[in-house]
Amino acid sequence: MGGEAVWRRFQFLNTANNPRADLTAFGDVGYIHYGDIHTTVSAFLDCGDADLPLIAKTKVANIPLVEDGDLRNG
Repeated sequence: MGGEAVWRRFQFLNTANNPRADLTAFGDVGYIHYGDIHTTVSAFLDCGDADLPLIAKTKVANIPLVEDGDLRNG
């Protein structure tokens, strides 16, 4: 009450919406299916140690990849 407002800047990026049929055990890029975001994936993701389904790089060529530290709150 009476303090300064704190503004944070966010950049919203395009995301992929590939079907599960595109996922494989032998792809190029780790992929979190949009149906799994709130049900099976932890709130913390170690990009170097995550056991994720894979997808061919060509199927997500125009989508930015998640990098360590991208999704932070605080």
